[in-house]
Amino acid sequence: VSGELVTEPTTLVQGSLVQFGRMVVLRFNHPREAYKMKEERRKSGLPVSGRTSSGSSVLSAGLSPVLQEERERLERKRMEFERRQQDIEREFEDKVSKIREEVELEK
Repeated sequence: VSGELVTEPTTLVQGSLVQFGRMVVLRFNHPREAYKMKEERRKSGLPVSGRTSSGSSVLSAGLSPVLQEERERLERKRMEFERRQQDIEREFEDKVSKIREEVELEK
């Protein structure tokens, strides 16, 4: 849930991201919380829809600080995983090269 492994019952809040496996990510929608957030936006004069008049998303426009923070946290996590994957791939390539050299020497 929202990038954290859940091993016990967890209360979801509006906008929580629920991930199943590597590919399936669902955003939890709590109708009352969503309505409340929409009303708060309306009262403050901010766009109510998911898009601003320029077409950019509410997240990128900074209209939902909680979701923006979550998006940034997940983006940092994604970048960390990509760096780890690159390190593992380099390590694997090094090991394969070493094994190939050893095989060539045995010939």
